[in-house]
Amino acid sequence: MASHKCCVRALVIAVVCVLCEGAELLKEAMLHEILFENYNPRVRPVADSTTAVNVEVAMYLLRITDLSEKNQVLTSSIWMDIRWYDELLQWNQSDYGGVSSILADKDKIWTPDLLVQNEIGNKRGIGETTLNDPIVMSSGHVTWWPGKEIKTTCKVDSTKYPFDSQFCEIEISKWYSNDNVLNITYTYPSVDLVHYEQSEEWEILSAIVRKHRHFEANQNFSRIKYGMTLQRRPLFYVLNIMVPLIILSLLNQLCFILPIESGEKIGMCMSIFLTFVVFLTLISDTLPQSSIHIPIFGMYLVFQLVISGLIIGLEVLVLFTYHKPQKVIKDRNTQVCHCDNDRITQVNSDDQTVNKIVRINTLTHNDFSIGKSPEPEMNGSHKAAKLNRILGYMVLMVNTFTLVLLFIVLHT
Repeated sequence: MASHKCCVRALVIAVVCVLCEGAELLKEAMLHEILFENYNPRVRPVADSTTAVNVEVAMYLLRITDLSEKNQVLTSSIWMDIRWYDELLQWNQSDYGGVSSILADKDKIWTPDLLVQNEIGNKRGIGETTLNDPIVMSSGHVTWWPGKEIKTTCKVDSTKYPFDSQFCEIEISKWYSNDNVLNITYTYPSVDLVHYEQSEEWEILSAIVRKHRHFEANQNFSRIKYGMTLQRRPLFYVLNIMVPLIILSLLNQLCFILPIESGEKIGMCMSIFLTFVVFLTLISDTLPQSSIHIPIFGMYLVFQLVISGLIIGLEVLVLFTYHKPQKVIKDRNTQVCHCDNDRITQVNSDDQTVNKIVRINTLTHNDFSIGKSPEPEMNGSHKAAKLNRILGYMVLMVNTFTLVLLFIVLHT
């Protein structure tokens, strides 16, 4: 019997709760009908038509998706916090079961005509998103939280790539309202990064907010500019582009260290040159594609390619010097005379070396006289070795100078 009474009591309590909830829902529905019965969303919510509606704007940056150097476009996700006071949307909470706030349809209430001024595309309005209905408080204060992914213009200067930094702005402006009708101000003096997700490529160094006014058609128009200084994270580019390039430039020096007698100097130089070409082809999509701000590092890549091609020509000159043909003259006292330019070293027929230098008459090769032996002159192999060493030092000095200059310029 006692259990039966408990069940009945619980059933009564449940019915009462349902009725109470239904009454609250009914009161909230009545509130909607009463508030928007004679409400015109195209009329500014002020009693005095000469008074401007004050709108506070705050921007939360959620993430930076991409920054295209070629297209000069910043892709990011933002969330706006827009607040204003609507004099026509007020009620007494006690009259409607303690309802303190309602979710209003964006198309049924007045909203400021805000847009992203420098956004690329047709849908630049702040309200061109889903799930962006404003919240109306009983005091008449309206809070609107629209969010969207935007693509905005950003002037990119990639001269110091990959150690460059960029300054990009997101401009919040009004479509047609002047300052006498709608006055916009920023809530915080900087971009709010509470909900920001770190980017793998860009680091935010600073984020500022400033209000800009301009005069047009005898009217004042204001806009809010959210500026961000972005620093590229260079580690990926240093490990995957700069370090391999420096290694390839050092390999060029091995062409001068390789002995001439090996016969592989030209083959090695050609292999390094082709490696440069393939490497540039692979990283061409990674480098900023701009004809206005050409990256210094890109010019360094082209310079190294030119140096690699020049080394091939220098090694051909060295090999030509090494294999330069020598003149051979025979007489009755000498079996073989090895001539280099205008001098001859004689070898006696009885296998005894005669240290005599014979000067050849350049006009008639049949007449020559034996003179006093001067200092012996270097042969082709010695000349080639000396020339190879000099050219190697010259290329090393040029590579070292350009590499040091590159890092100095990129870090200043």
